[in-house]
Order: sequence, then C-alpha cells, then structure tokens
Amino acid sequence: MRRTDELVIGQIVRVTRGRDSDTFAVVVDKVDDRYILIADGKYRRFEKPKRKNILHVEPTDTVAHEISSSIAESGRISNAKIRYAIESFLKNNFTEEQLKGERAFGKRRND
Repeated sequence: MRRTDELVIGQIVRVTRGRDSDTFAVVVDKVDDRYILIADGKYRRFEKPKRKNILHVEPTDTVAHEISSSIAESGRISNAKIRYAIESFLKNNFTEEQLKGERAFGKRRND
C-alpha cells in the first residue's frame, strides 16, 4: 500500500480515479497517511484543493521545486505557477501527438 511519505509537496501526479481521472495535478498538502490535497491551477485552484485518496493517484518522478519551496516559505502558491509546472511537465515528457488525446486539465461541461 502506498503511503503519503512517498509523495512530496510539489510532486506532479496523475489522477487515476474519479471524475477528474486521466488529468495531472500537483500535491499541495498532505492530510494524513491516506489523503493528500491536489490542485491543477485551473479547475482545482490552490484556494480550494481536492482531497484525494493516495490510492487514486499515480505519482510521477517530477517534483516542481519552485512550488514546494514557495509553499514552504509562504504557505501559498499562485495558480499560474501550478499551471506552468504542469504544462512544462507535459511538454518535457510527451510528444504533441500524445498530448492531442491527453486531458491535462480535465474536461468540464461548457469548456
């Protein structure tokens, strides 16, 4: 069983369950051994992050250090920096063809 100590603040994760499955987000806080708070900067903002079971996310090897250091220093991060970190991760790890079918920030009604 995965534990929250395997996930660090600022780490980019892929959501595998729920309505926002197959999207990417950033870990912004740890609640306890079982839950984390994630935000994508667009639909899930830092001000109102999503509480997610750690079994419902797939961690990546990428940690956005500018996000983790900003949260450690001030306890906040701008949503633009979260979006930039996710977009940079996608550009560095996927080709344009792979990204065509990718739902990086999810898909909502009236998008």
